[in-house]
Amino acid sequence: MMSFFNESFCLAICFLIFLYFAYRPIKASIVKALNDRIELIKAQLLEAQSLKNDAELLLNKAEQQLNQLPSIREKMMLEAKASADFLFDKQNQEIEALLEYKKSETINALNNQKLQAYDQLRTELITDVRKLVTAYFKASNNVSLSDIEIAKNLHGKD
Repeated sequence: MMSFFNESFCLAICFLIFLYFAYRPIKASIVKALNDRIELIKAQLLEAQSLKNDAELLLNKAEQQLNQLPSIREKMMLEAKASADFLFDKQNQEIEALLEYKKSETINALNNQKLQAYDQLRTELITDVRKLVTAYFKASNNVSLSDIEIAKNLHGKD
């Protein structure tokens, strides 16, 4: 029996006893480390789940916006067309008003020139008639009272 308790056997028994007594504190620290790691993984998993939910919400919102894009585009096109039509109408009104003003201004200028030309022709005609009547009286040697008065009246009035 002695050979059964040799040095290797005693060493193995001591090692097993050491492991038994060391297992309890090591087990507690291993369990604590594993529990901490589990909690960390759970927190990361919850955070990842939250990020996934946020990403799904953003994706849904983006898809809704993409689905609404044609109607938004159509609305913007209608607003742009209405704005362009309004500006076009406004510009047309301004141009028409300017043309109307220029037309009336031109008509007034033509009327003024017509009146000036009429006055000038009238003055020239009166002057020419006076000269002709005066020349006629000088040439006719008619000295009647009525002819002399006519000649005086022609020279005296403008």
